[in-house]
Amino acid sequence: MTMPVRAPAMVMAMVAMSTFAHAEPAKVEGTVTDVLGQRLVVKGTDGKVLVDLGPEGKGQTAVKEGDKVLVDGDIKPDGQLKAANVTSNGQTYRLEEGKSWADWLLGRNGAEERAYTAADARKIATEKGFTLTTDPTPDKRHYVATATKDGKTWEIDIHRDGNIVEQTPFTAADAKRIATEKGFSLTSDPVAEKKHFAATATKNGKTYNIDIHRDGDIKEEVAFFAPDARKLATDKGYQIVGEPQMEKKHFQMLARKDGKYYAIDAHRDGSVKELRPVDKSDIRWGPMIN
Repeated sequence: MTMPVRAPAMVMAMVAMSTFAHAEPAKVEGTVTDVLGQRLVVKGTDGKVLVDLGPEGKGQTAVKEGDKVLVDGDIKPDGQLKAANVTSNGQTYRLEEGKSWADWLLGRNGAEERAYTAADARKIATEKGFTLTTDPTPDKRHYVATATKDGKTWEIDIHRDGNIVEQTPFTAADAKRIATEKGFSLTSDPVAEKKHFAATATKNGKTYNIDIHRDGDIKEEVAFFAPDARKLATDKGYQIVGEPQMEKKHFQMLARKDGKYYAIDAHRDGSVKELRPVDKSDIRWGPMIN
């Protein structure tokens, strides 16, 4: 969407227009004809557009008169295009900005609440010279991925502001070595979690579930198995139907008590929680009820 540069009288007329129309994203592609402080005049196929880079954006770009640019952002009430990204000479500038007109109008809190997608993270990493070997995975407010750069392999955290934190990969072999050095004998292969590996191991005659971290820290819990979960539920007066099913840190199962059937959770701390009563219509548990 492109709009011609407007004189002050025309700007006033713009305010009377439907404000929701100005909250829609817009793009302009063309040539920079003038640089006016933090603003650019871009001549596209539909005329000239006044682009506002914002106070911070002026210092983030190296755009000059005669450059070909692609700008996307939000149309402000006065008809200017408030830039979010500016691409010129093969480089994309992601402008730091506060609350845009669209954010204000739609009740958003600014850039922090805008959608940050895996595609955005991949683009940022690529622009920084990384070649991703895994798809970006969300982790709180950023993405994590494995990537190569300059012949080396890295685990990277990709942040929406363009910052990338890199560290050497933490592998199952590393986790096994750390556990062994701490005196554990692994009885299962390490399984990758977000930032660590989980495994079952023995030490001093006891069996543990352990979390192995790259800094050498190991968190251990006495292992909790299906027979333990069954015993907990039985001690609480439940008759177990079928086998307990593992759910991350606890077990879930079908149980009968006082002539009724329930889906229950049994936890290693000794607690047993009734999730809901069930009958033959239950998708998961119904087929197990005679």
